[in-house]
Amino acid sequence: MHVIKGFFIAISTYSKLPVGGFEWKEEDMRYALIFFPWVGALTGLLCAGWHLLCDRAGIGPICEVLVMTAIPLLITGGIHVDGYMDTMDAVHVYGTYEKRREILSDPHIGAFSVIMLMLYGLIFVGALAEVIQRNALPAVYACFYFSRVLSGLSVLWFPKAKEGGMLFTFCSGAAKKITTVCLILQGLFCIVFWLWEAPLTGGAAALAGLIVMGWYYRFSRDKFGGVSGDTAGFFLLMEELFMILAICVVSVTLTYCK
Repeated sequence: MHVIKGFFIAISTYSKLPVGGFEWKEEDMRYALIFFPWVGALTGLLCAGWHLLCDRAGIGPICEVLVMTAIPLLITGGIHVDGYMDTMDAVHVYGTYEKRREILSDPHIGAFSVIMLMLYGLIFVGALAEVIQRNALPAVYACFYFSRVLSGLSVLWFPKAKEGGMLFTFCSGAAKKITTVCLILQGLFCIVFWLWEAPLTGGAAALAGLIVMGWYYRFSRDKFGGVSGDTAGFFLLMEELFMILAICVVSVTLTYCK
């Protein structure tokens, strides 16, 4: 029963999907992170369905890429984008850990967050458009799943910037060993899918994701003293961006070499 409730807690926390209301108990949260990647799996499936509809209905490429970019935002409600913007405001301030953490908790939007979000969106849309044009989308669908696998592992094992907050609550209440094993198995499943469906582009995406994870460990430690809910959102978006960029680079290279 706790596992089932953990599933609904993960869906209600990390997506905007309507789930039945129920009382949260500490023991129910032990397994919630196991199901975090499932939100990404749903996002990938919806993107695949949208691409199929565009292909069958003759919908133009501009509409296709823009709606596909919007699907993850519609599923999550933009909670990870909020963390990305807060992190961008904080990281552009020269100061102590405490000063940057203070900016992370500030609800106001700064200029740097808007500028960096626009930059992120332009690069993301451009890379995704190239991937669609070169028929390399199957590798992209799994990016939303794999990014959440790595995000869950970072939440469990990376140093925390502070005690308190949603991230600390999920981490402290999680069954770490069981959750870690389940997330690693899900990650391996995703890599196998990539290598079976699209070995070169999928392999590039997996490698890019792991590299970004290693960079994020040092980034969060050096800039904030550890991870937080906001930096976790930032990390998720960076994972997806660089994995799609890797797919884009490899698919363009393969086309050029033919």
